[in-house]
Amino acid sequence: MNNTDWKILIYLREERSINKVAKRLFMTQPSLTYRLSQMEKEIGCPLFIRTNKGVHFTDAGNRLFSFAEKELQQYQDMKNYVTHEPNSISGVLRIGASQSFAQSHMPAILKGFVDEYSDIEISLTTDTSDRLVKLVKKEDIHAKFEDGVLHVELPAPQQTKALPENPNLIEIE
Repeated sequence: MNNTDWKILIYLREERSINKVAKRLFMTQPSLTYRLSQMEKEIGCPLFIRTNKGVHFTDAGNRLFSFAEKELQQYQDMKNYVTHEPNSISGVLRIGASQSFAQSHMPAILKGFVDEYSDIEISLTTDTSDRLVKLVKKEDIHAKFEDGVLHVELPAPQQTKALPENPNLIEIE
């Protein structure tokens, strides 16, 4: 399986429509349908349930979907690592917040951050506080905002030091 396959799975979860995913990926519907059947053949079990109300994932398909998200993220992290200078601050920052906090406060917070650190891509997940805690522990997100405070769980042991160019930021070694 490759990055296009991972994107197919992610887009299929979002769209629930083979036609919409095919358009999004600039593919024909028959070629996407063929690729889905090849994925099922490669994995060795049914991954999708096709109904007149759309495409749904089987239990195996759901497990593969969670793997797809991680694979694409790893690919993006690798790409950022390879293409940026070693001393530059770059990559993807995955953060979480409640829906209300994200709508009311995140635009201002992110604007200032993105202006200063343009090589960092932001991935924002909105969910309940309990779910965000689980995502931080699974390392699916780096940190979460709760009650206006940024919470980060660092795996032990970690060494940190303030960055000379901005003492409000820390570098984790």
